[in-house]
Amino acid sequence: MKAIVYSLIVFLLSFLNCYQPTGPGIQPNPYAKWAKESEGLFTKNLPKWIPNWKRRSYDLDPLRLKVLTEVNAIDGVEEIPRSSKEKAKFDLLLQRINFPEKIEFILDTSIFGIYFVQGLGVTGLTSFVIDESKNTVGGIVYLDTDLITLPANDWASFKDNTAFHQMPNERLTIQISEENRTEDTLKFIILHELGHIVSVMKNQVPSFQAEFRDFSKFPLFKDVWTTETESLYDQTFFPERSKIKFYSKTPELQIFPEGLSIYRKLKNSAFVSLYAATNGDDSFAEAFAQYVFVVLEKKKYKVQIQRFGKVEFSLENPILLESGRRYREYFESIGLK
Repeated sequence: MKAIVYSLIVFLLSFLNCYQPTGPGIQPNPYAKWAKESEGLFTKNLPKWIPNWKRRSYDLDPLRLKVLTEVNAIDGVEEIPRSSKEKAKFDLLLQRINFPEKIEFILDTSIFGIYFVQGLGVTGLTSFVIDESKNTVGGIVYLDTDLITLPANDWASFKDNTAFHQMPNERLTIQISEENRTEDTLKFIILHELGHIVSVMKNQVPSFQAEFRDFSKFPLFKDVWTTETESLYDQTFFPERSKIKFYSKTPELQIFPEGLSIYRKLKNSAFVSLYAATNGDDSFAEAFAQYVFVVLEKKKYKVQIQRFGKVEFSLENPILLESGRRYREYFESIGLK
């Protein structure tokens, strides 16, 4: 009898040691294998390191193309990326943009390459660079030149409008640059992608190599995100959040009344932009970009919704409101103020 009891105890202990709870509804991370095995992510397979991140702009080579086709296959994106014919133009634009000294330092030490491409399928994408021990040491940024040609305010307004079916006499506009320069389009997108790199290197989001990415265990996402795409808000005051889809050919939402209601809710949420409400990773990246633009560079980030020429809603600098408080405090704690 004692032998049977002992065997049961050993079995149960073995079972408990092997079983790793993943939390309710957490699906396996589809990027885990790619993030730790794709050849083009290893430092040993990258171009030789040279000073100044702006000089690390390269043509798309076979290994980086393999990285992109692999991630596009995971995402279900059919486009096949290729080197941009406008790379020289954007290389010149890259030389004209500047960031605060602390941000330049982060760029210099963590950006292993910038690739201007076409057919990416999205505006920008970041892949994380790993050493031989598979530790994340930085990132590579890919930018689709077909999607970043608009001046800053036109680009930001276009992006958010893709989430809505727009009727005549309705207007959603976003200002991120008083000068409305294409340089600021490039700046904001690079900052967003850099935010992804910072979030991983500072261990503020679950690793992309993890089999399961549980956001609820990370302080910045407490009471907001459970997984990358599932939010606790979905069951409370923000059930329409999950319907927000950017670059949709058939948006489910209209600017009136849903869009107006959504933007009003953003003021009292942990999301600093509409794009930040789509997933946990972009919540951090959008907050990082806004923090640099608004807090460090003293720019304005302003959203307006108009109907028949009348302003129905206005939101200015969300990073300075309650929606940005947790991120603002974190960025100050790591010395970015």
